[in-house]
Amino acid sequence: MAAKRSAPNSGKMPAATQGDPSKALEIAKLELRYPDQLETLYSNHTQLMMSNWDLTFDFGLVDLRPGRGSGTKKVDVHSRIIMSPGHAKQFSQVLATTIKTYEEKFGTLNVEPKKD
Repeated sequence: MAAKRSAPNSGKMPAATQGDPSKALEIAKLELRYPDQLETLYSNHTQLMMSNWDLTFDFGLVDLRPGRGSGTKKVDVHSRIIMSPGHAKQFSQVLATTIKTYEEKFGTLNVEPKKD
């Protein structure tokens, strides 16, 4: 049986919809339900594919252990999430807002690739 946990309701509109109540979903009325054994996975690799109808995100872990393969890095894909383009856009807006808040609190994230 899944345990029920309700998200706290501060009475505020979510950051992604502030200022435009017509775009607010009934988020305050959502009841989040979690399975008794919620699996938590870490990902340091994401692959994105798209079609006319959806966006597919594959998440995985880059295998950096020495002695594995011929120098080609291997990625163990462990999860796939498929979203509609509209939902993916909303997700990207919420993610951008969350990262901005994170950087304001903890400092700018440097995502430039390392140069050899």
